[in-house]
Amino acid sequence: MSTCRRIAAALAPVLVVLTLLVPAAASAQAVMWLSVNGDDTNPCSRPLACRTFTGVFSKLPVGGEVHCIDSGDFGLLQINKSMTVDCRAAPAVVRNSNGFNGVVISLPDASGGVAIRGLTIDGGNSTASGIRVVNATDVQIEDVTIRRQGASGILVANTANTWLTVVNVVSRENGQHGVLVAPSAGAVAYVSVSNSVLAANHLSGIRANDNAVVVVSDSVLTANYTHNAIAASAAQPTSLTLERVTSSYGLSGVQAIGAQATVYLSNVTTVGNLSSLQPAIGGARYVSFGNNRSAGNTAPGGTTTPLAQF
Repeated sequence: MSTCRRIAAALAPVLVVLTLLVPAAASAQAVMWLSVNGDDTNPCSRPLACRTFTGVFSKLPVGGEVHCIDSGDFGLLQINKSMTVDCRAAPAVVRNSNGFNGVVISLPDASGGVAIRGLTIDGGNSTASGIRVVNATDVQIEDVTIRRQGASGILVANTANTWLTVVNVVSRENGQHGVLVAPSAGAVAYVSVSNSVLAANHLSGIRANDNAVVVVSDSVLTANYTHNAIAASAAQPTSLTLERVTSSYGLSGVQAIGAQATVYLSNVTTVGNLSSLQPAIGGARYVSFGNNRSAGNTAPGGTTTPLAQF
């Protein structure tokens, strides 16, 4: 065997090991870290964490993940690329009392996915929203508390079709809605809310406007000052499905407004509202599966409902 062949044979195992290690090293760089003791001049590794969301986002590659080493306030989130922010192990606090939205999700080409987990977003009664969704194909919000926003807890104002999943979220004490789904003209928002609490919001727990397709399941809508749940169509279709939902202590448990608004009801309990189910307005319709319950709603004459069987 020639000298060159002997060297090549000897190096082959080493080259294989190095080839296997390169993807692992690259993958490791896609996970970055935040700490209250960090510094944005750091590389955002776990030993040398960054201090703010702005600092780590500037270094994070597309599709990367951000985790929190300890709990703290790491500033506002301006998300312009696909990423995951997961602070469930050490919950982060976002304070947006300065009038800015706590989280803005706006990907330049409206494609890609964003996941947000383990945040408390406190507006301090500011004029903004907790989370504003502008552009992204797939958005996941999980294990998040949003409170005291001057506007809405979650505002979906997408300019392209968006799929939003909300799981185990509390949105409460906001100046407008717990969740407002209001797509821009020509866009559709597909929203799923589950295992969540929308409470004590000044207007509604959840509102679905034109081109919104919303499903709420296994959730509690309570003490919202006007409607706990409302579908309102001005010119385009909108639908709101309530499945295994409790609606309580609002001005109305459920409301449907507009000729192209439809509310589907299954296993819904309305209790303690001034009226459980407001009459549909302007040609809107309710579709009931006949398995809902109503008690203790105090409108004159008892439960207000146009359905023969609620």
